[in-house]
Amino acid sequence: MSERILLILDRCGPGEALRVSPMLGAVRTAHPSALITLLVSEQAYPLFGGDPRFDRVVPSGLYSHGGQRLRKLRSLLTAGRLAIRLGLRYDLVITFLWGTSLLNAIGRVTGRKRRVGYSHRFASLLTSDPGVYGGHGDVAANLALLDAAGIARPNAESPGLVVSQSENASAQSLLADRGRRPQRPMVVIHPGSDWACQQWLADRWAQIADRIVDEHDADIVFTGLPRERKSIEQIRDRMSSTSISIVGETSLRRLAAVVSEASLCVSIDSAAHDIAQALGVPAVVLAGPTIPEAPTERSLHMINRTPPQNRKTIVQCQGRFPLGICQDHTCPFAGLKNISVDRVWDVIVQMGCLSPTPAASTAV
Repeated sequence: MSERILLILDRCGPGEALRVSPMLGAVRTAHPSALITLLVSEQAYPLFGGDPRFDRVVPSGLYSHGGQRLRKLRSLLTAGRLAIRLGLRYDLVITFLWGTSLLNAIGRVTGRKRRVGYSHRFASLLTSDPGVYGGHGDVAANLALLDAAGIARPNAESPGLVVSQSENASAQSLLADRGRRPQRPMVVIHPGSDWACQQWLADRWAQIADRIVDEHDADIVFTGLPRERKSIEQIRDRMSSTSISIVGETSLRRLAAVVSEASLCVSIDSAAHDIAQALGVPAVVLAGPTIPEAPTERSLHMINRTPPQNRKTIVQCQGRFPLGICQDHTCPFAGLKNISVDRVWDVIVQMGCLSPTPAASTAV
């Protein structure tokens, strides 16, 4: 009988899940013939449904938003249903990220041998605990889980996300319909955020996009959510060169397929740069109050010019918005004003992922 493995990746969004994704792939590499089930948060499920690295992908729903009074009871009932759906007698259970006591309890019910994760109040739920979790989104802390499970760490080239040929073909067709020139380099710009304090000024986005076109004859492709269409059109209106917009037309999987075609992704701190990292696409991130991580920083450059004291104030302010959204562009912290166009351009040049146009390279 094949070995059965359960991987738990819950209480997280798409970006956090993608940062752990190469580690999920390392489990498949170490156990090529095992039957692997992935239990993943509903928010991240669209990225992993149909992923060939897993034999079964189950959306959790355990930490979806719900009523406060019935939250505990609902969570217990949901956990029970999940355990039944997952089945029993897994040989290995790994709870990634920081985990929770409830997730560890699911692992205890379903796992018969080894159960690896970070303990909380009930260490007896696990058979291996690397110690204190290293912090929010800490890649090193999750690599330690692989060590505890006896699984080799992924190398720098290990993909964190697998895009199918059909998904690639669909993305190429969408881009071609919008005027994409396949002989030119393509740069994806994903400027939107739930937070005004993590969005760059429209004029600066337009300037950097025009400079990329002038220097590299690249196709600029804007991506984003439907609600971001107006603000992205403001950027495009300020540009002197043409661009492509597929805002509101991409699911997470389709966004991944589009990004996989790009030479560079420029974004704020969002799932877009995590997708780029998972695919090995170079990324420039304009980070506000948070500092994104990746298993390797080989193709990632983060620009964070928010002073530490301001960053602390922003984080405290964000805590007052339970829905995780604030679009107050009159806020003095809005617009990432400390990040200049020249700074972003210098980083793009240093990364060397775009070749200059013949005219630019021969200019005196």
